[in-house]
Amino acid sequence: MNFKRFTYPFLFVGCVLLTAIISCRSVKSYNSKPLKNQVFANEKDQVDVDLRVYHVNDSLTRIYYKISTDNLMFKKVDTSSNFYSNLLVGCKVLPEINSRAIIDSASVGMSFKFPESGKDKFVEGVFSLKVKPTNFAYVDLWVIDNYKNLKHSNPVVINKRNRNVAQYYMVYGNNKVNYSNNFYAGDIVKIESNVNKGQIIYVDCFFKEFGPALPPFSTAKADEFKYKPDSTFTIRLEKSAELTMPTKGFYHLRSLSAEQDGLSLFTFEKAYPGVSDIGEMINCTRYIMNKIEFENCKNASDQKLCIDNFWLTIGGSNERAKELLRKYYNRVTEANKAYTSYTQGWKTDRGMIYVNFGDPVNLYRSKNEEIWIYGPENDANSLKFIFKKTENPFSDNDYILQRSYIYQAPWFDYVDFWRQGRINLDK
Repeated sequence: MNFKRFTYPFLFVGCVLLTAIISCRSVKSYNSKPLKNQVFANEKDQVDVDLRVYHVNDSLTRIYYKISTDNLMFKKVDTSSNFYSNLLVGCKVLPEINSRAIIDSASVGMSFKFPESGKDKFVEGVFSLKVKPTNFAYVDLWVIDNYKNLKHSNPVVINKRNRNVAQYYMVYGNNKVNYSNNFYAGDIVKIESNVNKGQIIYVDCFFKEFGPALPPFSTAKADEFKYKPDSTFTIRLEKSAELTMPTKGFYHLRSLSAEQDGLSLFTFEKAYPGVSDIGEMINCTRYIMNKIEFENCKNASDQKLCIDNFWLTIGGSNERAKELLRKYYNRVTEANKAYTSYTQGWKTDRGMIYVNFGDPVNLYRSKNEEIWIYGPENDANSLKFIFKKTENPFSDNDYILQRSYIYQAPWFDYVDFWRQGRINLDK
């Protein structure tokens, strides 16, 4: 299977565990109201929720979740000095992303004390749901902070088209549930699969570095990526198996019966999804740098001084430069959280648009595409970006932008906003 990507030709670049089961409405192409994803919430209102979907067998699916307590509201509920949160957490399985028909659902209320200093600032839980074999379905996990009266929704694809797909594998890091497939070089990763026990697993190694997305108006030919691993080795999956992550690239695990379906495990930088490495800071600033600026920073003897001077020049003052820098790299971090596929989130088409343009006014999502709208609905001058989901053996989170020359002027307008220090820091 071949799939297409766009690349720059010159650029490389203390917990609560809860279990619940419950259950049951016509499908439409899009929500009648736009969706507001976590990544588009106000920074102070964002609720960070991580999910892992694991198919125990062909009828039972577990949804593991981890909720950060950072932006939750805590209140005194008695005469003690303790502060408590008040949440309602639930999930529902849908045949289509915006369907009113519910296959199964579950919810649980929880209240917990404000985390003590040095304690884990998150809560974890798991829902067990009845999901029969199907090509694709969707699980929508939601969190309501009752004190803030805010709801966070996190839709995720359920893939049960065969027993070789990634969600039939459970992944652990440091003997804890790992909510992503992203790791650091040298990490020990443990995998389990109830339905694939006893099988020989082929581990394909890919070490290619992927570049960032081309601008939305680019007419350059897509880079065709062929499934050709740099090397392959095998492991036997008994009750579990362990792998040591490579210094870069990723592993793709597949059984003998699978052609390309399987589990991908990725090596990213130590700060990921954040950005702290100077080289990576320069790389992800490429969207608003010109080619000469980028190459000067890449080749500078003091790269930190070079990137600092870039931000100081466009900011005009230390204070403004720090604000712009913080805003830009926060967007990179959020893009990494939301859009990582087989490469860093900021390098993807959706990541590129989010980093440069920020929050869309409206977002519509269907089974195979997302539509982002910047500006008033039905206004001829509003920008509309359409992202089509692409089949990718390494990720269910890969979307390709439908590029057009009409994006050229607005793209450079927003680049100029950044470079003139006029970007809205409140959005």
